[in-house]
Amino acid sequence: MIRIFIVDDHHHFRVQLRALLESVEEWQVCGEAVNGREAIEKHSSMQPHVTVMDFHMPELNGLYAARAILRKCPDAPILLLTVFATAQLA
Repeated sequence: MIRIFIVDDHHHFRVQLRALLESVEEWQVCGEAVNGREAIEKHSSMQPHVTVMDFHMPELNGLYAARAILRKCPDAPILLLTVFATAQLA
Protein backbone atom coordinates (compact mmCIF):
# COMPACT_ATOMS: atom_id res chain seq x y z
CA MET A 1 0.00 0.00 0.00
CA ILE A 2 1.39 3.43 -0.99
CA ARG A 3 0.76 5.98 1.78
CA ILE A 4 0.09 9.54 0.57
CA PHE A 5 0.02 12.72 2.68
CA ILE A 6 -2.04 15.61 1.21
CA VAL A 7 -1.22 19.22 2.15
CA ASP A 8 -3.49 21.96 0.80
CA ASP A 9 -5.43 24.84 2.32
CA HIS A 10 -8.54 24.30 0.17
CA HIS A 11 -10.93 21.80 1.73
CA HIS A 12 -12.77 20.93 -1.49
CA PHE A 13 -9.51 20.32 -3.36
CA ARG A 14 -8.30 17.97 -0.60
CA VAL A 15 -11.59 16.05 -0.70
CA GLN A 16 -11.44 15.66 -4.49
CA LEU A 17 -7.76 14.77 -4.52
CA ARG A 18 -8.29 12.17 -1.79
CA ALA A 19 -11.13 10.60 -3.80
CA LEU A 20 -9.02 10.52 -6.95
CA LEU A 21 -5.94 9.06 -5.24
CA GLU A 22 -7.90 6.47 -3.27
CA SER A 23 -9.60 5.28 -6.47
CA VAL A 24 -6.33 3.42 -7.07
CA GLU A 25 -6.58 0.26 -5.01
CA GLU A 26 -2.93 0.27 -3.92
CA TRP A 27 -2.96 3.91 -2.73
CA GLN A 28 -4.10 5.18 0.66
CA VAL A 29 -4.25 8.76 1.93
CA CYS A 30 -2.66 8.52 5.38
CA GLY A 31 -3.40 12.08 6.42
CA GLU A 32 -3.99 15.70 5.52
CA ALA A 33 -2.72 19.12 6.57
CA VAL A 34 -4.09 22.58 5.79
CA ASN A 35 -0.84 24.58 5.77
CA GLY A 36 2.92 24.23 5.80
CA ARG A 37 3.29 24.43 9.56
CA GLU A 38 0.79 21.64 10.11
CA ALA A 39 2.52 19.59 7.42
CA ILE A 40 5.86 19.84 9.24
CA GLU A 41 4.23 18.89 12.55
CA LYS A 42 2.37 15.87 11.14
CA HIS A 43 4.80 14.52 8.54
CA SER A 44 6.84 12.21 10.79
CA SER A 45 3.81 10.65 12.42
CA MET A 46 2.09 10.09 9.05
CA GLN A 47 5.07 8.15 7.65
CA PRO A 48 3.99 8.78 4.04
CA HIS A 49 5.65 7.25 1.02
CA VAL A 50 4.93 10.50 -0.83
CA THR A 51 3.64 13.96 0.10
CA VAL A 52 1.52 15.99 -2.33
CA MET A 53 1.74 19.63 -1.25
CA ASP A 54 0.31 22.90 -2.52
CA PHE A 55 2.89 25.60 -3.22
CA HIS A 56 0.74 28.56 -2.10
CA MET A 57 -0.66 28.21 1.44
CA PRO A 58 -1.17 30.50 4.43
CA GLU A 59 1.19 30.55 7.42
CA LEU A 60 3.99 28.71 5.61
CA ASN A 61 4.09 27.96 1.89
CA GLY A 62 4.84 24.55 0.40
CA LEU A 63 8.40 25.33 -0.61
CA TYR A 64 9.48 26.30 2.92
CA ALA A 65 7.53 23.40 4.42
CA ALA A 66 9.16 20.96 1.98
CA ARG A 67 12.61 22.27 2.90
CA ALA A 68 11.88 21.81 6.61
CA ILE A 69 10.57 18.28 6.06
CA LEU A 70 13.60 17.39 3.93
CA ARG A 71 15.95 18.56 6.68
CA LYS A 72 14.37 15.93 8.96
CA CYS A 73 13.78 13.27 6.27
CA PRO A 74 16.22 13.87 3.39
CA ASP A 75 14.79 11.07 1.24
CA ALA A 76 11.12 12.09 1.59
CA PRO A 77 9.48 12.32 -1.84
CA ILE A 78 7.50 15.57 -2.05
CA LEU A 79 5.45 16.67 -5.03
CA LEU A 80 4.74 20.43 -5.01
CA LEU A 81 1.80 21.59 -7.06
CA THR A 82 0.08 24.85 -7.85
CA VAL A 83 -2.61 26.26 -10.10
CA PHE A 84 -0.77 29.58 -10.45
CA ALA A 85 1.22 30.12 -13.64
CA THR A 86 3.87 32.79 -13.12
CA ALA A 87 7.35 33.28 -14.46
CA GLN A 88 8.72 33.16 -10.91
CA LEU A 89 7.54 29.56 -10.48
CA ALA A 90 8.62 28.34 -13.92
